[in-house]
Amino acid sequence: MRCLPVVLLVSCIGCSKSQKPPAAAPPGPAPAPAPAPAPAPAPAPAPDAAPSAAVPADCQLLLTTTVAGQDSGTLGAKDELALEATVENRTAADLTVTIAHHCPGLDIHFTGFGDVTTYDGSCMMGACAPGSEYAMKLAIPAGKRQSVGLTQLRKKMPCAQREVAPGSYHVSFDLPFTSTDAPRTCARPAHVTVQ
Repeated sequence: MRCLPVVLLVSCIGCSKSQKPPAAAPPGPAPAPAPAPAPAPAPAPAPDAAPSAAVPADCQLLLTTTVAGQDSGTLGAKDELALEATVENRTAADLTVTIAHHCPGLDIHFTGFGDVTTYDGSCMMGACAPGSEYAMKLAIPAGKRQSVGLTQLRKKMPCAQREVAPGSYHVSFDLPFTSTDAPRTCARPAHVTVQ
């Protein structure tokens, strides 16, 4: 029995020139480039940052006026806004200042709200007892802020003859220092829009 031709035939069929190897898959499209990393978001402003000008480097005591706890506010016909005065010791040492205590009324002096001169209704408080005017010490720890006055703004202030006209106002305050060694101050006023 002869098997050789069958084995060769099978072998030849597997190696036949007429059979072509399968074609390679065509190359696909080039991969898309990776997107560029997004730019980092800008840092948020510090909570105490104010939009006003920078504080001078030689400022020892910053006098800040706010309305309803903000740098600015709008006052309508029936509205009231809390007007607050704060002082901030910008030095590395505790400050003690001497200011004049006024009776009646606030120990600070607000300005800038139209022609209003009395901000606290003290015109209705009556006369003060003799000797009620005196000097008062105000201690402000290093790097700290504290409130020194609070009142309410209205279009028609209690001691004013007429309403404050619609417009834009910059309200600030000062302290009545009595000592000759008063610190160098700078002010950050509040912006009030009256409708």
